[in-house]
Amino acid sequence: MLIKKYLIVIAASLAITVHANAADIKAGEAFSANCVPCHGNAGISPGAEVPNLAGQQPGYIVERINTFRQASQGDSLMHGLAKLLNKPEDIENVAAYYGSLPRANYSSPNKSLIEAGKKVYFDTYKCYMCHGSDGMGESNSKGTTSPMVVGQTKRYLLKELYAFRSNKRVSRGGYMMNLILPSVSEENIDALAEYLSSQ
Repeated sequence: MLIKKYLIVIAASLAITVHANAADIKAGEAFSANCVPCHGNAGISPGAEVPNLAGQQPGYIVERINTFRQASQGDSLMHGLAKLLNKPEDIENVAAYYGSLPRANYSSPNKSLIEAGKKVYFDTYKCYMCHGSDGMGESNSKGTTSPMVVGQTKRYLLKELYAFRSNKRVSRGGYMMNLILPSVSEENIDALAEYLSSQ
């Protein structure tokens, strides 16, 4: 009898959690109307140099929004929009919404360049150790989330890789991207972007 009551309590808790998550996603979807002009409907950007948010790790989106809330980040548009999210739960709602969407898929006919990029990702620089074997990003024991790096256009990936290479963009948590990218050749950067964008 006690076990049965315990199971009922667990089932009720799960139902409440599912409902809360659905409500969070709906709230995030409502705010996402502000993001559509740049990031597109359902998180797929109409611009090749603007990131797709669909399928991105929610924890990473939360971190990026909090970064953009700081005035020193150099993106006045994102700074202004991020400041509209005044409460942590608002940020989490938006992140949950975009994280729930199916990511974009692109293809490339350049099989040899894809294979070269795959070697860069797995062997030469072991990018998978932070971003996962599927490129979908991962959370580590310190609570830091690495982003999904697949589901993006090649042009966007190249723009960001070169931004890290020149320190125009600074990565958090030890500046790993800024440390690695200067040693990566332009040929390897191109191959890496080709590989990731085609996955």
